Amino acid sequence: MVESNLLEAKPCQGPGPTGAAEWRERRLSAILAADVAGYSRLMHNDEETTHAKLTALLTDAVAPTIAEHGGRIVKNTGDGFLAEFPSAVEAVRAAMRFQARIDELTIDDAEDRRIAFRVGINIGDVIVEPRDIFGDAVNIAARLENIAEPSGICISSSAYDQVLGKIRGEFADLGEQNLKNIPRPVRAYAVVRCGSCAKAKRSFGIRAPGETQMRKISLVAAIALMLAGVGVWATSTTQARLDAHLAQSNPSQIMRGARHLPVAHYHDYFLEFK
Repeated sequence: MVESNLLEAKPCQGPGPTGAAEWRERRLSAILAADVAGYSRLMHNDEETTHAKLTALLTDAVAPTIAEHGGRIVKNTGDGFLAEFPSAVEAVRAAMRFQARIDELTIDDAEDRRIAFRVGINIGDVIVEPRDIFGDAVNIAARLENIAEPSGICISSSAYDQVLGKIRGEFADLGEQNLKNIPRPVRAYAVVRCGSCAKAKRSFGIRAPGETQMRKISLVAAIALMLAGVGVWATSTTQARLDAHLAQSNPSQIMRGARHLPVAHYHDYFLEFK
């Protein structure tokens, strides 16, 4: 299982600065990348207040939650942070918890001054240094964060495979995403948090579970009503034409020709008199 060995260190031999071989620590980790949506705008509007609020949110909501789920903040990035977990399940749970807590703490803030994090989560093998981690897995997590909606969480398919069935919640399949500077498409999923991902789902053309079926049922019902209306209109039109013709025709002539017809053909016979 990937989950049971995420933080098992694996020495890696590679070339050093002088060309000699040196050992590098590698391990399989769940990487969480987060940043503040619209950070430059927030700082431009009120940099002191924005900085103070961001520091408070990181201290009161983010850092404790990450620690409670067995993770660690690797580094702060000015407008965000990079965290590492021994489990994809715990990474997603932590993200869901601190996003919910941030929503509570900022609910009274004006929309244009509200701090909201975007989160990307991926699983992969990383190079470990004392104050940083490196690797393609880290880059993918950062790119997933870029496509997340404010207050949203996007995860890769590798992380999704680990958390499916282990986390109470829903996931919106965003399909294959072409991420900046990532050579291959990455399948992404949005974590649905009480409608917080509704914007993301609309942006990617994703409908909520059951929505597609309801649309189909509504469409079938509308078509049935339309056909019924056409049938009623056609029947009434035919009857009106027949009544108008009978009013203008010689009744004795019509009946002489019609009395030799079977009952089933009377209607067609009358329609010949236009």
